[in-house]
Amino acid sequence: MFFAVPGSIFSRYSHGTHHLIKSGAQLVENVAEVMASIEPLAAWLKEKNSQTVVHIKEEVDLDPKGKSIMEILDTNLDGVSIDYFLENLDIPFGELSAALINLELKGVLRSLPGKMYIKNH
Repeated sequence: MFFAVPGSIFSRYSHGTHHLIKSGAQLVENVAEVMASIEPLAAWLKEKNSQTVVHIKEEVDLDPKGKSIMEILDTNLDGVSIDYFLENLDIPFGELSAALINLELKGVLRSLPGKMYIKNH
């Protein structure tokens, strides 16, 4: 789906957007029109993501380390540093790193820059 904002018919800079409109792009004049056009797509994506999360939660069997990590992530929605895990869990660094990678591979959490982790929604 393409959108184009029309320009002045007297401006040479409007030829590109007018060509897009002639080629099938949806003519829009403001953000509300764009949002209204993509709302069905956003609803579909939200539904698909919620089904995926439910599917992941049903299939993943967590060991005690994984459960402890996920409990911390449940209460810290903005993300948790690896240092925070080390301070609050009685898990050696190597085992913690392995558990985090395992959970990431299972799709229940994801890593961010700076060795931060968030729950995968």
